[in-house]
Order: sequence, then structure tokens, then C-alpha cells
Amino acid sequence: SEKQLAKVRKGIAKLERNITHWKPPYQLAAENSPTADIADFDDYCSSLWNGTHARFFKFKSGRFKTYFVMSTNCVFLA
Repeated sequence: SEKQLAKVRKGIAKLERNITHWKPPYQLAAENSPTADIADFDDYCSSLWNGTHARFFKFKSGRFKTYFVMSTNCVFLA
């Protein structure tokens, strides 16, 4: 219903106010030096960015500030 849709949109807007763009270490290195080598980075986010150029976000505060989608149940966030 429209009422439910409005509630979902309100919840998403609330989440968006509490996130900030975040760049994994390899992305930062690649932006600063075209010779950066992915082999020097062993974190999952760097590997994911290298393969997809995905955009990452972090929560600024609250219980999800240390949340990482690859290791935490996403249903908990939803």
C-alpha cells in the first residue's frame, strides 16, 4: 500500500543519513598511483573493488558502525 511504501522510504532515508562513502585500501592506492598492485592488498573489499569497482559505504554511528555485509546477517539490518 502507499502507507507501507512511505514507511519503507522513510526507513531508507534514515539509513542514508547515517552513512558515508568509504574506499577500500586498494582503491585509494590505485587512485594515487597507477602502478599500485592488487597483490599487495589482502583484504576482501580491495579484491571486490578490483573486480567490480563497487561503491562502499560505512555507517557513521550506531549499532551497525562495525557492520560488514560479508560477515553479518543482512536480515538483521533489514
